[in-house]
Amino acid sequence: MIRFPYTLQRWNSATEEWQTVSRCNARYDGKARFIESPNGKAIEYTYEVIMPANVRPIEENEEVRILDRHGKNIFDRRPDTPVGSTLEDSVSYPVQGYFKSGQRYEYTKLWL
Repeated sequence: MIRFPYTLQRWNSATEEWQTVSRCNARYDGKARFIESPNGKAIEYTYEVIMPANVRPIEENEEVRILDRHGKNIFDRRPDTPVGSTLEDSVSYPVQGYFKSGQRYEYTKLWL
Protein backbone atom coordinates (compact mmCIF):
# COMPACT_ATOMS: atom_id res chain seq x y z
CA MET A 1 0.00 0.00 0.00
CA ILE A 2 1.30 3.43 -0.94
CA ARG A 3 0.72 6.09 1.72
CA PHE A 4 0.57 9.03 -0.72
CA PRO A 5 -0.29 7.66 -4.19
CA TYR A 6 -1.32 11.00 -5.76
CA THR A 7 0.30 14.32 -6.65
CA LEU A 8 -1.35 17.57 -5.54
CA GLN A 9 -0.92 20.56 -7.84
CA ARG A 10 -2.10 24.14 -7.39
CA TRP A 11 -2.71 26.82 -9.99
CA ASN A 12 -0.04 29.54 -9.92
CA SER A 13 -1.69 32.65 -11.35
CA ALA A 14 1.64 34.53 -11.52
CA THR A 15 3.22 32.04 -13.93
CA GLU A 16 -0.08 30.79 -15.43
CA GLU A 17 0.80 27.12 -14.89
CA TRP A 18 0.19 24.21 -12.54
CA GLN A 19 2.74 23.85 -9.73
CA THR A 20 3.38 20.59 -7.86
CA VAL A 21 2.83 21.00 -4.13
CA SER A 22 3.19 17.55 -2.59
CA ARG A 23 2.37 13.86 -2.67
CA CYS A 24 -1.03 13.17 -1.15
CA ASN A 25 -3.92 10.84 -0.58
CA ALA A 26 -7.51 11.89 -1.32
CA ARG A 27 -10.77 10.52 0.01
CA TYR A 28 -13.94 11.23 -1.93
CA ASP A 29 -17.19 11.52 -0.03
CA GLY A 30 -20.17 11.27 -2.37
CA LYS A 31 -22.30 13.33 0.00
CA ALA A 32 -21.03 16.77 0.89
CA ARG A 33 -19.96 16.79 4.54
CA PHE A 34 -19.52 19.59 7.03
CA ILE A 35 -16.68 19.99 9.51
CA GLU A 36 -15.63 22.83 11.74
CA SER A 37 -12.33 24.39 10.69
CA PRO A 38 -9.64 25.32 13.24
CA ASN A 39 -10.82 28.96 13.03
CA GLY A 40 -14.42 27.94 13.88
CA LYS A 41 -15.90 28.27 10.39
CA ALA A 42 -18.17 25.50 9.03
CA ILE A 43 -16.67 23.93 5.90
CA GLU A 44 -18.65 21.95 3.33
CA TYR A 45 -16.32 19.58 1.50
CA THR A 46 -16.39 16.77 -1.04
CA TYR A 47 -12.74 15.61 -0.84
CA GLU A 48 -10.46 15.28 2.16
CA VAL A 49 -6.80 15.40 1.18
CA ILE A 50 -4.03 14.13 3.47
CA MET A 51 -0.41 15.19 2.93
CA PRO A 52 2.92 14.86 4.79
CA ALA A 53 3.51 17.13 7.79
CA ASN A 54 6.11 19.33 6.05
CA VAL A 55 3.78 20.78 3.36
CA ARG A 56 3.50 24.58 3.22
CA PRO A 57 0.03 26.08 3.77
CA ILE A 58 -2.32 26.54 0.83
CA GLU A 59 -4.67 29.51 0.86
CA GLU A 60 -8.44 29.09 0.86
CA ASN A 61 -10.07 29.38 -2.59
CA GLU A 62 -6.86 28.41 -4.40
CA GLU A 63 -7.60 26.00 -7.25
CA VAL A 64 -6.00 22.57 -6.91
CA ARG A 65 -6.07 19.33 -8.86
CA ILE A 66 -4.84 15.83 -8.05
CA LEU A 67 -3.05 13.53 -10.47
CA ASP A 68 -2.77 9.75 -10.14
CA ARG A 69 0.41 7.77 -10.84
CA HIS A 70 -0.41 7.72 -14.56
CA GLY A 71 -0.72 11.51 -14.70
CA LYS A 72 -4.53 11.50 -15.00
CA ASN A 73 -6.64 14.01 -13.09
CA ILE A 74 -8.67 12.08 -10.48
CA PHE A 75 -11.45 14.69 -10.60
CA ASP A 76 -12.05 14.04 -14.32
CA ARG A 77 -13.29 10.47 -14.74
CA ARG A 78 -13.89 10.64 -18.50
CA PRO A 79 -11.74 8.02 -20.25
CA ASP A 80 -8.80 9.22 -22.36
CA THR A 81 -9.22 12.87 -21.37
CA PRO A 82 -5.90 14.71 -21.62
CA VAL A 83 -4.70 16.53 -18.51
CA GLY A 84 -5.16 20.24 -19.19
CA SER A 85 -2.29 22.66 -19.01
CA THR A 86 -4.39 25.72 -18.13
CA LEU A 87 -6.90 26.40 -15.38
CA GLU A 88 -9.77 26.54 -17.88
CA ASP A 89 -9.10 23.12 -19.42
CA SER A 90 -8.49 21.27 -16.13
CA VAL A 91 -11.01 19.95 -13.64
CA SER A 92 -10.08 21.47 -10.29
CA TYR A 93 -11.56 22.27 -6.89
CA PRO A 94 -11.11 25.33 -4.67
CA VAL A 95 -9.56 24.81 -1.24
CA GLN A 96 -12.27 25.08 1.43
CA GLY A 97 -10.02 24.62 4.45
CA TYR A 98 -6.49 23.78 5.51
CA PHE A 99 -5.16 22.28 8.75
CA LYS A 100 -1.55 21.99 9.87
CA SER A 101 -1.15 21.05 13.51
CA GLY A 102 2.50 21.95 13.89
CA GLN A 103 3.29 18.54 15.34
CA ARG A 104 6.25 16.84 13.73
CA TYR A 105 4.58 13.59 12.71
CA GLU A 106 0.96 14.63 12.18
CA TYR A 107 -0.43 14.83 8.69
CA THR A 108 -1.50 18.05 7.01
CA LYS A 109 -5.14 18.09 5.86
CA LEU A 110 -6.90 19.96 3.13
CA TRP A 111 -10.62 20.00 2.35
CA LEU A 112 -11.97 20.58 -1.17
